[in-house]
Amino acid sequence: MVMEILAASGISMLTAFLAKAGPPIADKAGQALADAANALFETIKKAFKGGPYAEQALTRLEDKPESKDRQGSVKDVLMERLEKDEAFAAEVRKLVEIAQKADKNGVIAWGERSVAIGGDARGNIIITGDNSHVQR
Repeated sequence: MVMEILAASGISMLTAFLAKAGPPIADKAGQALADAANALFETIKKAFKGGPYAEQALTRLEDKPESKDRQGSVKDVLMERLEKDEAFAAEVRKLVEIAQKADKNGVIAWGERSVAIGGDARGNIIITGDNSHVQR
């Protein structure tokens, strides 16, 4: 798994776990996914411990997980840690893979104008690009 995709997957899991939007994540996605997300959070928290910027970025994300800027700050630190520490990267990869297997509807769209569908998209129109038009 490419490090950027691993970091994006990790941040996606982490923010969903921290946001706890609506019912808890375990009710929405199952206990296996909730356990993997919790383990990921604890793993990242442990890895960031002792780094003032890393700890602050994670604390700020905990306070406002929907913030794209805060997600970006944690993702930057996470990318650095993943690239420097192979054991940490292996642990994050393992937890992300567990979560992906547990979450049957989860998908990740990565890159400009990407599209991801977590289910049946028959009968739908998907349009990407600048100045796109649909004519009937």
